[in-house]
Amino acid sequence: FQIGYRSLLPSVVQKSEITEANSKLEFANSSAGVAGPAGMGLLVQLVTAPFALVAGSILYLFSAVFFVAIRSEEPDPEHSQKNGGGVKEGLKYFWQQKPLVGIVGSSFLFGIFGTAINAMAGLYMIRELGINPATLGVMITVGGAGLFLGVFLTSRYTSRIGIGRATTIGFMTAAVGVFGIPLAAGPLILVVPIIVIGYIITQAGLVIYNVGGVSIRQSIAPGRLQARLTSISVVVNASGVPVGGLAGGFLAESIGLRPTLFLCAAALLAASSSLVLFRTWSVRLSETESA
Repeated sequence: FQIGYRSLLPSVVQKSEITEANSKLEFANSSAGVAGPAGMGLLVQLVTAPFALVAGSILYLFSAVFFVAIRSEEPDPEHSQKNGGGVKEGLKYFWQQKPLVGIVGSSFLFGIFGTAINAMAGLYMIRELGINPATLGVMITVGGAGLFLGVFLTSRYTSRIGIGRATTIGFMTAAVGVFGIPLAAGPLILVVPIIVIGYIITQAGLVIYNVGGVSIRQSIAPGRLQARLTSISVVVNASGVPVGGLAGGFLAESIGLRPTLFLCAAALLAASSSLVLFRTWSVRLSETESA
């Protein structure tokens, strides 16, 4: 589904509207991410868990109906089985477009170090900082405000500084925010605000990075290669997740939770250099529109 709807979007809107469309999609995802857990908890209380799951399934059906109702001119699917069904063509085009390599490379590294951080952060905050799970849940919910801040900043400032710069700055901002977790120390009255502010910064940066990266890929890629390039991005990004989980656990056992978080946050910040090395930084939307 993720590959499908990302690949469909350029057929639904004009290239000049892609960034704005992705911002709105991110806003919808962010709203669901914040409201979904609370809504599910309420449903479980009202109708019990099995019926809550049925309600979720019905919502998926509504989503499917909306997608069927979309009318757009898609590129005709190719039925040739040459070159592995077009996989080689997609990979060749991907390697030729250096900004795309920078985006996928940074996503892969974020998958590794971001997963390691997520895996260890909860343990660190509960075990070493003494934050109880209920408070942690509230902190995460409040930190979700960063999602909406990111959507606002993307819509307002991306066109002014260029989509490549916005994407790079978003990645760096997300990495900087992560430092809030290992830097937090002292009484809870100080620790909690530091972590929440860091979480807001990270979420805002991630939204800017995600919207920018997807918009660049959709603007550069020809219609017939949209799904192939999206699948490359999704697969490479996902492949970093198990690596990060294992690496985070190994490091935490070896050097401790707090040093692991510092190390992974620093590695994440360094990973933003891939967006500069592969010239993603210099991409502007006007250039991708004419490509």
